[in-house]
Amino acid sequence: MPSSDGSSCILTSKEFQEKTAEPPQRFGFAFDDEVTHASSGDKHFDRAYAITLLKLSKTFNVLPSFVFFREKPDVGRNAYASPERLSANSPRDVSMAYGLNLMGDQLKGAYGGIPGIVGVTAHEFGHLLQFRTGIAEQLRLPNGNYFRGELHADYLAGYYLAIRAEENSGFNASEVISTFGMMGDESYNRPGHHGTNAQRLQAISLGYRLYKDNRMNFSDAIQSGLNHVNSVRQGG
Repeated sequence: MPSSDGSSCILTSKEFQEKTAEPPQRFGFAFDDEVTHASSGDKHFDRAYAITLLKLSKTFNVLPSFVFFREKPDVGRNAYASPERLSANSPRDVSMAYGLNLMGDQLKGAYGGIPGIVGVTAHEFGHLLQFRTGIAEQLRLPNGNYFRGELHADYLAGYYLAIRAEENSGFNASEVISTFGMMGDESYNRPGHHGTNAQRLQAISLGYRLYKDNRMNFSDAIQSGLNHVNSVRQGG
């Protein structure tokens, strides 16, 4: 998740399993998924969210395993992406998890509300795309810091928010953009540094305008995002 505390939303396979193990709640959203018991807690929202996940999969050209999980009290609210398989026999080569505490707050209007759920999910799909295409390591600094990867995910999230806003005139993309702009951090030397407030606001706003003003195709948007974040200096 876009976080203001410098914590990472990218996990190794071991970290992913540790954070999502209690209880395992795999959410089937694609045609080839097995029926599962997993739920956000709102069955009507589950149906709408499954459609959102399918749309994101089509736009980003990535189909992950997806789970809901209950965040532990000491780690706060979060969502995660991992370049690893959910399990050894999984047909999906990347994984995503969404915290039920975070989603519950958003369903009540916090963190950008339901549009904020779309924004966070799109951010994580940005990471999944980075893993699938191999550009993740291009974005990692020599010291291991991945803030440019976080900003690139913000950029692509903004691009997708513009698509949703075009589809639905009632979709409040501006609130999501403002929320991301308040979720930066100044933990410059932590691996989970996401960029400052100003950097995050700029990245998601530029991605949004790229589609809204220019209708640039997604493959070109990926490169445009790379051009932008590679020009951003660590620490602002």
